[in-house]
Amino acid sequence: MDINHIDNSAMPVQNKNAVSSQEEQKLKKAAQSFESFFIAMLFEKMQKTAGSNNMYGKGTSGEVYQQLFNQALGDKMASQGGFGLSKMMVETLRKKEALSSPKLLDTIDR
Repeated sequence: MDINHIDNSAMPVQNKNAVSSQEEQKLKKAAQSFESFFIAMLFEKMQKTAGSNNMYGKGTSGEVYQQLFNQALGDKMASQGGFGLSKMMVETLRKKEALSSPKLLDTIDR
């Protein structure tokens, strides 16, 4: 009896394409969220350098409304392609994964 041999013919085979597709969607969503945040911060900094115009109201409520507006604007722009930052991030990470050792990637607990 060979105890080093494991019969894994009865074990379910995981569809690697399905996992890759799920990981790809997570990667795209994370990159798009980052780009959305980046755009919102960019608008916030631009508005601070332009000075106060009270377009959103005065006080804390105006600041909150302005932040929500910037966030919504960032979300909308990123969902429609934005500056292309999320696309560039996904492509770069895809290339890095392709250059990595496949055996190393298989050993990582996902």
